[in-house]
Amino acid sequence: MSITEELEHKKVQAIYLRKLLENVNEDIQRLEKVEDRRDLKASNELLRSAHAIASRRGVDTNWSAFLKNVECELVVQASSISGVSKPASATCTAKTYKIAALY
Repeated sequence: MSITEELEHKKVQAIYLRKLLENVNEDIQRLEKVEDRRDLKASNELLRSAHAIASRRGVDTNWSAFLKNVECELVVQASSISGVSKPASATCTAKTYKIAALY
C-alpha cells in the first residue's frame, strides 16, 4: 500500500470514527433524557400520593410506608443533584398509602 493510499485509508477511518462518536454521544443524550423522565415520573407519583393523603386529611394513611418512599426519593434527587450515581435501592413507586379497612 502506498503512502497516499495509507493516508486516504487513515482519513476514511478518522471520518468513520468521528461519525461513530457523534452517534454514541447522541445515544447518551437520548438515554439521559429517558432517565430524566423516569426521575420526573417517580417524583410526580410521590406528589400525587401526597395529594391523595392530604385529600383524606391523613386518615387511613400508612405513614411509615409513605415516609420511607419520601426518604428514598430524597436520596435519589440528592444523588442526581450531586452527580453521584443513584443507589439501586433508592427507588420510589406510587403507592396508595391507605390502610385497608379490616372487616
